[in-house]
Amino acid sequence: MDLSYQSTEQSIFHELKEAVILIDKQGRIVYYNQQASLLAEGQNNRRLERNAHILDVFPKSELMRVLQTKKAEIRKLFRLSEHYSVHVSRFPLLSKDGEILGAAAIIQQGRAGEDDWRVAEYIQQGMQAVLQNTSQAFVILDENRLVIMQNPAYEKFMLLLKRNISAEADWKEQLDHVSKKTMQTRRTVAQKVEGSSIEGNIRCIPNLIDGIWKGCILFVDYDMEQAKLKNQLEQSRRIIRALEAQSRFDDFTAESPRMRMAVQQGEIAADMDYIVFLRGPAGTGKKMFANAIHNEGKRKYQAFSVIDCLQEKENISAFLEMLNSEDTSRHPQGTVYLKSITDLSIEQQKKLYRICTNQYETAEYRLVVSSSINVETAMMEGLFLEDLYYYLLQTSIHLPALRERKEDVPLLVHEWIQIGNKEHGSCVASVDQAALEALQNFPYQHNFRELQAVISYSLAKLNREKTTLCEPDLAFATGTISSNQKASIPDNEDKPLSELVEEYEKVIIERTLRKLEGNKTLTAKKLGLSVRNLYYKLEKYHLN
Repeated sequence: MDLSYQSTEQSIFHELKEAVILIDKQGRIVYYNQQASLLAEGQNNRRLERNAHILDVFPKSELMRVLQTKKAEIRKLFRLSEHYSVHVSRFPLLSKDGEILGAAAIIQQGRAGEDDWRVAEYIQQGMQAVLQNTSQAFVILDENRLVIMQNPAYEKFMLLLKRNISAEADWKEQLDHVSKKTMQTRRTVAQKVEGSSIEGNIRCIPNLIDGIWKGCILFVDYDMEQAKLKNQLEQSRRIIRALEAQSRFDDFTAESPRMRMAVQQGEIAADMDYIVFLRGPAGTGKKMFANAIHNEGKRKYQAFSVIDCLQEKENISAFLEMLNSEDTSRHPQGTVYLKSITDLSIEQQKKLYRICTNQYETAEYRLVVSSSINVETAMMEGLFLEDLYYYLLQTSIHLPALRERKEDVPLLVHEWIQIGNKEHGSCVASVDQAALEALQNFPYQHNFRELQAVISYSLAKLNREKTTLCEPDLAFATGTISSNQKASIPDNEDKPLSELVEEYEKVIIERTLRKLEGNKTLTAKKLGLSVRNLYYKLEKYHLN
């Protein structure tokens, strides 16, 4: 064994008043401090030297017995001469596997025959008190960065890391980096480690004997409470930001039977923990509905986060992997809204299904998912996982399109007129019956966004002195094209270019689909679209 420690300024034992001697498993002296050297010269007239055998300096030494028994001996009286005795504590030095590496002796000087001879508590424990019972975690490494010794505080720290996968990776990487840097520079290296659950500092000091490199000692100070407080502070900040855009079920206009049913289902779901599947065309308020479920439930004081499976394809795999992790500290808090889950790949859908069926019951987070396209059609085309479909179908809530809830249109119109009056400086107080009927019967393709745009645009161009909104004042953003209309570029100079392009796109898709006898895969290929994008456009233009 090659046990080596630092110079006087850096040694763990340099402040001890007791004599310290360490031997290897052959009995050769590998370390001694100044007090031990003075003791040997003063009593035996013999000089301590490294690599000298312990019995050559202290012929009656009992350290060799400790190498055999592997048992500590505390407060043993040892006579150096007829008139002089010392009190010795002896300790075996073992590897992690229990293999004997050597032994250590801590010696306190005393006199023979003293009946009231006492040793202070920290001297009685000797090396155990100094090394094993210190609250600071440390580990001693040799020149090959192999562990020579680690104290219980360090072992406790490593156990904490094993229970926290994300923190374990960060800390082990930094411990490895700091020890390597100390080996390369032969200088003390300090590093701060910041993590989501455990943060602290690492300090690595070189272990030099007579200028020769013998390894290093890593000291670790860590704090879990500080990291926890930081997480709580960040969570509070997220909650405050989320409070600025809260939705509740009272905010929904629900005079129509279908919308009343959806709101009732949402209120029930808010009190439960199961995953909720929101269905309905684009623009029906699924995100707002998911936010209401969150704000009416027990997680309302936690975060509400949105992940768009179409727009965040590069991040969704990492997110699903995080949800699938057994390390619960990596899981999100509050409610997670997965938008457009039909844009997940089949492999990602399989992973989501495993998460829902294996881990979701014990999860701390809440999942709400949604789709704007016909999931049944996507499933029959092989684009949606059948197992996931039947699992989500049990807890699905359908948000009806605006054309399916005509009873709600007048209330929505009056609400948005009040908002539009403030924005455009108009003073509309009422809507005539013909205008209301036109607004109710219009086949909205973009649902609420389109109705709101119609109201806003109509008020913007309205005479500021007019107080009643009439049918001629309405400025519909889009028109409709009958299914039997021939493909041609719409001739309407009053419409925006984007709307003209949409009308033409609808005709082209319809004509191609009819030509290919309804084969959606061939239609998508013919038009240069992905099948998923084609399904979206079919839903958008009501061509299903």
